Amino acid sequence: MSKFVKKSYLRPFLFFSALLILTGCKQEESKQPSAETTKEIVKAPEQIVSLEQAQIMYGNYTERRVPLIQKYE
Repeated sequence: MSKFVKKSYLRPFLFFSALLILTGCKQEESKQPSAETTKEIVKAPEQIVSLEQAQIMYGNYTERRVPLIQKYE
């Protein structure tokens, strides 16, 4: 490449590199909890499966489906 082409790309590259470095080196502001950011109690969804029901479902799956899957693997 000629010297002209190399120099024409050098300045924008250096400019954007410096811009990237300066904007990327900002210090984060300390985030202290304010009165607006209070913890709210969130209710669990009504459709959620109970732990006992989930254990029953998993037991049924392991008894009925796992042997069939292992057969085909």
